[in-house]
Amino acid sequence: MPELKGVDGLSEPLLRLYSSLAGENPWVEFLTVLRRQLHASFATIILTPPTARTPAIVVTPGVPDFEIGAAVKHFSKDPFVGLPEGRVLTANEFVGREAYRQSCFYQQYVASYGIEDIMGLDLLAKSGFQMRMRICCGAGRSGFTEEDKQWLGYFVPHLRAALDLYERFEIEKGEENIYDTAVEQLSVGSILLDGSGAVIRCNLIARNLLEQRDGIRLVNNRLAFSDTANERSFRDFLRASGPALTSRISFMQAERHSGKPSLGIIARRLTMPPSLKLGFCPAIAVFITDPQQQAGVTGAAVANVLRLTPMEAEIAASLANGLSLLQISEVFGITQNTVRAHLRSVFSKVGVSRQSQLVQRVRTSVSGLIVQMSSGSGAPRRRSRQGAPLLHSAGAGQDRPQVKQTRRLSHVP
Repeated sequence: MPELKGVDGLSEPLLRLYSSLAGENPWVEFLTVLRRQLHASFATIILTPPTARTPAIVVTPGVPDFEIGAAVKHFSKDPFVGLPEGRVLTANEFVGREAYRQSCFYQQYVASYGIEDIMGLDLLAKSGFQMRMRICCGAGRSGFTEEDKQWLGYFVPHLRAALDLYERFEIEKGEENIYDTAVEQLSVGSILLDGSGAVIRCNLIARNLLEQRDGIRLVNNRLAFSDTANERSFRDFLRASGPALTSRISFMQAERHSGKPSLGIIARRLTMPPSLKLGFCPAIAVFITDPQQQAGVTGAAVANVLRLTPMEAEIAASLANGLSLLQISEVFGITQNTVRAHLRSVFSKVGVSRQSQLVQRVRTSVSGLIVQMSSGSGAPRRRSRQGAPLLHSAGAGQDRPQVKQTRRLSHVP
């Protein structure tokens, strides 16, 4: 059993658990420490969103990505599932040592890795999000002890809290992806500034406009305007303070010395909790529009906002971009009758009866998302049948936005 005191006991795993959640590789450092302190061969976390039949993410430090196929292939054969929620058990005691070794899962998969026993823990979040932890010991050990199980049990309340935090982080990432998609498909550059006016991040459209240094540019990571009047107006906007200015919006045009049409600039203050006003967080959103860039609606943005199927969303987006039914049928290789059938379904879901109404709804809904996000109210969250937010992650449904993640899929159960 690992020592329970100092950085070699509970302190280091807990530190790694919480510090990794917001990083690029959540869970990895925690599992690495857990494996070392339990003298285990592998330590794995399996995450499954609500209603999903297969795991979305399997994290096993030190396992190459190319072995992902073997892991997924054998998941359905594992008899070591359905553990009492929150209770630490081993495969030898839950399934039975001999019964486990006679199972197809053990004989076709586990035995080849020389695994003697597996210690497991299953947790279920309020939203239905599931976590399975599996720690494997090799043939050099007789199995896990009661002290090992007790030690892992100390982490149960912390893992519950970590699971809740992880789910919230992933939801926020999903909302951020929806926002970015909506802004970019409207050909709008977006820039986030902190309270001092320093740039925190900007999307690709804004980055390209700033690199042109035509009317607006970056100087020491701050926005600078070529026109002195615009520069003065923007500095006054940054210096303004007070609770009454929380929702203040500044409109201006950035004249370009190249002679191209002026850029449209909208700057808006974001609502911040008092505790974060001195920290490194978004305080101002700046949107830039270039009259020479034509905005086009994408199917992905429409699907996210209006909750349509991929094909329905593509048809709705194509109509909003000015295509006729005949052109849509040619683009997607389907008959006009099929296009009309999809369109009737779209009308029913969106609550309109004419194409002109649908086009207006598509454009106002997608552009309205930008205003909603910039005002701090957040993007609409998808919810399960029980009303809990769903994690935006692969494996949780084909129509959910994909989240950029670093995934390691395991070859161990």
